[in-house]
Amino acid sequence: TPDGESIIFVDSRNMVQRYDAMTQNLTNPVATQSSLPFLSISESGKYLAAYNYALGHRIWNLDTGASYTIQSTAPSYVEFSEDETRVAYADKISGYKTLLTTKLSDLNNPSRVTTERSTVEDYVFAGNTLMYLANQSHPLTWSLYKYDGKESTRVDKEASYGDFMQSIDGNL
Repeated sequence: TPDGESIIFVDSRNMVQRYDAMTQNLTNPVATQSSLPFLSISESGKYLAAYNYALGHRIWNLDTGASYTIQSTAPSYVEFSEDETRVAYADKISGYKTLLTTKLSDLNNPSRVTTERSTVEDYVFAGNTLMYLANQSHPLTWSLYKYDGKESTRVDKEASYGDFMQSIDGNL
């Protein structure tokens, strides 16, 4: 897991388990689909997400075994905020790869982050701030933005959309 305290693995039956290195406990197996494309793991390893081509985004709570679905037509990663209260993902809306975010406790009410007729290329939470690359001002001009849960602010213009972002210890 990103916090370095657990190992998450999929066994030969497509069951996901988490091994806690501190307590040396193994969670109960959670059934998933046959493959896990666009796999992502929350900071503590409590949540696992993957894209299901028939259903959309799937999120599993590895502590309880519960699973949740976010309706989506475009495969993409689900990113988790550091405090694991919010998720972000991309979906096709009117032909554009659009960035959406929602509370993990209320997956049925996503909010649009990117403007209409713009495309998001990459996104990641740095702590609890959502950072993303998008072409919101012009189709050929890519910029880095930050979203605090209420509004987006451009951080840098003319960013390279080919350079993918990564958060390490809450830093971009």
